[in-house]
Amino acid sequence: MSVNGFGGTLVVNLPPPLPTLDFRGARVVKVLAGDTDFVSLEVLKFTAEATHPDFGRIVLARPDDDYGPSSILALAPGGHGLIERWHQALRVTVERCGDCPGPFRFRTLEPAEWTAELSRFPPPAQRAEANGASTGGTRYRMTRPIRLGAALDDAAHAEAGTCRCALGKPLSASASEARPQFARIEGLDLTHGAL
Repeated sequence: MSVNGFGGTLVVNLPPPLPTLDFRGARVVKVLAGDTDFVSLEVLKFTAEATHPDFGRIVLARPDDDYGPSSILALAPGGHGLIERWHQALRVTVERCGDCPGPFRFRTLEPAEWTAELSRFPPPAQRAEANGASTGGTRYRMTRPIRLGAALDDAAHAEAGTCRCALGKPLSASASEARPQFARIEGLDLTHGAL
């Protein structure tokens, strides 16, 4: 499925206005067994990419070690339509941060979550209008912000601490947490459409 998400806010250690990001990508799923009123979906591949003048390429991707079902596709109450609840661990790579070279690597502190009401699965295809606007597809609404912590195996973040950029230190409210939050993405609804 094609995936587009426009206007997500990147919350980092910067004064307002905070950066906004437009993502484009794809999600490939495999339908697994379920029950009479639902099936599980395993995400085989997910990547979405945005670019920003201060951060370069920002890539969201399914981690290589994320296996098993991550989504439930169920009959809606009353049996009219479908509801998908998608939970996705993410690996996030930021190319740079201002003048500080990257890459900066993050993992979600908990899986990102989206939910969608669908008339069918896969959703209808997305199309681009002459003015560049997308039509079609189905909107997946983000249910909570995507909180980003340093990747557990990433020495690059230790080096980043010497750089005075927006990603070089944890967000102030989380500095004392066991796994501090360095950034978060808010308001990133994703539109999915069949390819």
